[in-house]
Amino acid sequence: MKMISIFIFIAIGLIANAQNVDNGNSAANAQLEVEGVVGSGATVGLFGSTANGVSLQRNWPTFGFNQYRDNIAPGSQGKYIGNGFAAIQYFDYNSGTYAFDLFPSGTANSFTPIATRGITIANTGNTSIRTNENGATLNIGRGDGIDGTAVFTGPNYWSHFNYNIGEDTYIRAGVAGGTVYVNKTTNSSALMGTTSTHLGINSPNPFYTIEVYQPSGQKAFALVDANNYRWAMAANHINVLDHGHGVALDFYYDNVGRGRFQYFDGNYIVLSDERVKKDIQDFDPVLDKLKKLKPVRYEVLRNNPNHEQTIGLLAQDVRPLFPGLVHQIVDHNRSAKPINDALVMDYSGFGVIAIKALQEQEKQILELQKQKQELLERLKQLEVTLQGQ
Repeated sequence: MKMISIFIFIAIGLIANAQNVDNGNSAANAQLEVEGVVGSGATVGLFGSTANGVSLQRNWPTFGFNQYRDNIAPGSQGKYIGNGFAAIQYFDYNSGTYAFDLFPSGTANSFTPIATRGITIANTGNTSIRTNENGATLNIGRGDGIDGTAVFTGPNYWSHFNYNIGEDTYIRAGVAGGTVYVNKTTNSSALMGTTSTHLGINSPNPFYTIEVYQPSGQKAFALVDANNYRWAMAANHINVLDHGHGVALDFYYDNVGRGRFQYFDGNYIVLSDERVKKDIQDFDPVLDKLKKLKPVRYEVLRNNPNHEQTIGLLAQDVRPLFPGLVHQIVDHNRSAKPINDALVMDYSGFGVIAIKALQEQEKQILELQKQKQELLERLKQLEVTLQGQ
């Protein structure tokens, strides 16, 4: 080692005189050109060899940091120049790979163990950290710390990949109130999980395929259109007389309650309290209108491969008689041209109409019974009169 250092010192002195100097090479290509090594190793030069210096090595062109190679023992990548940690930075001219390896702390002139690969750059430019894999632009191997393979630090929150012994991954915004975007692109899709994946929202250990934990006082789920109108859904804890405590499934339109599925029987109910209604009026007679309705049997054109028949009414027939039950919409059918003036009908409204019709019939029956009774009384009086003559 000392002989190499002395030689380099003399060579540098010769360069100062602007002479082309070579050592062992008759055709020098630079101001200083050194060929050959001392001993059986690969170290061409040492700088700062009395302490923790730097070495230049041939074959695989290598920079050694507190490391040199005068000979190689099995399982070794050279020796330590001085006490402490060491590293090498080298280029493999056969594969075009550029690498940076790290050694644990050792003692001067002792053999280094096999290094830990720090960084690998393939001849394609693909870069790897702690791994030799180079199939992607960036490859990162699993570290040995609890923070995982990679950590991205924000002001308040960090994102971890392969965290702790559970190998969990946390992707978080850097601050509270921040947003994490997943595939925020036009006309794209996002796939989450496989056929057996469970997804939890505010729920760390979901039991069902999708499980949402609803914070108190909030809605659990909402559908919002382009005009910011929305339907929302919430699971609300209630106490019902005769049925105790339970959770009802409530539906809201623009934050106004519209209906509920009861927990004790599964029935769907709607809010019908008089205190939430105004302009209450008696319903017009319906019996004559009901007589004009034409119940029919028909076959639905869409999604009916077996040509099954259904019974019902035609919205065009109902609209003139009960316009409040028929509404016009734009029917967005994906497999055919939309119907811009399609009619839909509220069949549930016929329940109220049927009640009104029954009341009208009941009134008619009572009137007929009254007329019958009056006729019977008159007949009875007529019989008495005839018997007295």
